[in-house]
Amino acid sequence: MLEAGLFPNAILYNNLISCLCKAGMLAEAESYLKRMPQHCAPNVVSYNIIIDGYCKARNIEKALAFLREMEELGHPPTPHAYSSIVQSFCKTGNVSKAMDVFAEMPAKGCEPDIVNFNVLLSGLWRARKIHEARELFRSMNSRGCKPDVVTYNTMIAGLCKWKKLDEAVFLLERMKQEDVSPTFVTYTTLIDHLCKFTRLQQAYEVFEKMAEGPCACTEPAYSVLFNKLQRAGKLVEASRVYSDMCRKNVCMTDNTYSLVVLGLSKMDGGNVEAAKLVTEMMGKKIAPDFYAYSILINGLCKARRPGEAKEMFQEMRGRGISPTVVTYNTLLEGLLSTAKLQDAMELTYFMLDQGRLPDTCSYNLMIRGFCANGDTNEAYCLFQDMIKDGIVLNTWTYNFMIVGFIKDEAWSSAWMLFKRMQSGKNDKVPAPNMFTYEILISSLCKTDQVEEAFKLLSAMRDKGFVPSLKIWEVLLSRLARAGRLDDAFELYKEMSRINCQQLVGSSNILLDGILRRGSVDEAKDFLKQMTDTGIVPDKFTYDKLVVGLCWQGKADQARKLVEELVRDGKRPENQGLRQLLGALCAQGDFQGAYEFYCWLPSVGVEVTLGMHNTLVTSCCLARKLDYLDMIEQREGVPDVIVERIEKFRAELFREEEVKIYEETRDRKIRRTMAYSEPRRPKIASFRAMDLHYGQ
Repeated sequence: MLEAGLFPNAILYNNLISCLCKAGMLAEAESYLKRMPQHCAPNVVSYNIIIDGYCKARNIEKALAFLREMEELGHPPTPHAYSSIVQSFCKTGNVSKAMDVFAEMPAKGCEPDIVNFNVLLSGLWRARKIHEARELFRSMNSRGCKPDVVTYNTMIAGLCKWKKLDEAVFLLERMKQEDVSPTFVTYTTLIDHLCKFTRLQQAYEVFEKMAEGPCACTEPAYSVLFNKLQRAGKLVEASRVYSDMCRKNVCMTDNTYSLVVLGLSKMDGGNVEAAKLVTEMMGKKIAPDFYAYSILINGLCKARRPGEAKEMFQEMRGRGISPTVVTYNTLLEGLLSTAKLQDAMELTYFMLDQGRLPDTCSYNLMIRGFCANGDTNEAYCLFQDMIKDGIVLNTWTYNFMIVGFIKDEAWSSAWMLFKRMQSGKNDKVPAPNMFTYEILISSLCKTDQVEEAFKLLSAMRDKGFVPSLKIWEVLLSRLARAGRLDDAFELYKEMSRINCQQLVGSSNILLDGILRRGSVDEAKDFLKQMTDTGIVPDKFTYDKLVVGLCWQGKADQARKLVEELVRDGKRPENQGLRQLLGALCAQGDFQGAYEFYCWLPSVGVEVTLGMHNTLVTSCCLARKLDYLDMIEQREGVPDVIVERIEKFRAELFREEEVKIYEETRDRKIRRTMAYSEPRRPKIASFRAMDLHYGQ
């Protein structure tokens, strides 16, 4: 250009400097800036470009130097230049410097514009300067800068992140008052965080407001809400959103179909709807992807419908989608959970035919399935196949096999595997885990080998294992049931010494043991001790106490205890209430039993079918027809109970008829026999005749 006598102008220089900055060639860009001739000296645009370039390269000192040079040359700094520097300070975490630069703008004759405010606001939220962000937002109107949709979105996102959800919802309302239209991002940010913090009703209300505006009935909005609800486990609400989608004929993308299939597969009875959705996808020529099929197969297996899962699996293959080992394992687990062992074996052979080698998980599923169905020999054959084929046997492989041997009472085989795990001689043999010890200690306790169980507990602790609560409770239960309460209390104290949290379940085991010994007063003392140590009794605790009182023939005390509990907002389990009804009847207090039966619904306690049966059975055995009549006439009595009472009454009526018939028959027989016997003369008459003829 220069050789041709053409001289570049400022626009050309600025474009060249901009290109060099974008390419990261800042030294060359600075060189051209300084070489700009007198007739096209660097202007505001030139400095804005070079400042922005150095800011993006994180060389803020150089950018500030050019800002000062710009001022010295008489060029007023622009909001764009300040915006670049403020943003750069914010990105490097130096928000204090960013605030200082922002604060100097009015003094330099440059009022901040909306971009400056938004950049600093975003930086303040990132730096967790919540108070400063709020103050900056409040000052915008007074400084002549009206917040725009970006400002509101930044504020709402920041407030949501720091759990200020009520304030975020308030800002959404304020946007409408200020005639600022919320965007899809505004709504979805709010919906996302409201769902995350389980404020689902508010999330749905925000969604409905969204539907009223320009974002109405958009597929992404439905997708976001449905996904968040199903991930939060709020399946009823998710189902409502899905129904709304269907009603409004919202067109779903491939990804949304997959999400909806996943959500429906989690719902009770939702697998049928999910299968329909897959059919709908195919009808619309949207091919379900691997993800959608896998979700559906998994859902059907969890719903214990492996037959349909198998059909879906075959359809998946028919469409040219290759199942992975995980898909095979999912179907395998579904088949084994419903005892379809033959189908599971066929699937395994099919895997091999397709070149998919079963992994450790596949074998573990098969071994567990065979052991659960009592075919330990087949399970052990698979176990041996794993060793032969070089497939890694993990701790769970051994654990499942040990469970199978114990179930078959093959103790020697179970202990052989355990000792192999303990030996540590072979790196390929895994060490026992907590579950291994739980299995063995539980089985020893079930077979009354408590001393052996304690030896194993000691060996386990020597290996560095801290016994789980389940192990302690198994040992406690066995000692309590064997009447060894002193040993049980010692074990209970040891749990406390090693900081094992004594949950209410452990205390209930001891309470049950005390009551089995017939010591009701001791049980009450122990209950007080529980509460003093901060263990809150549950409904099972009170249930055991009520049952214990009934066993001791103290039904009246049990009834008073239940009434006190209900007044305090507590109540025992249904078993205790049934036991109490039976105990009152057993001691002949049918009036008390009937009054207690009527009292339960009045205090909000549901009378179960078992309670009805207990009272009706007792009344039938004692032939208390008047109480049966009163029970039958009460509202809400199940039909099956009414039928039982009527059946008993009919049987009783037949018994009475038979009794009357037999008594009548016996009387007739006696009368007939009396008439058929020959009449004998009186002894006195014969004597008279003898005397007469003798004379």
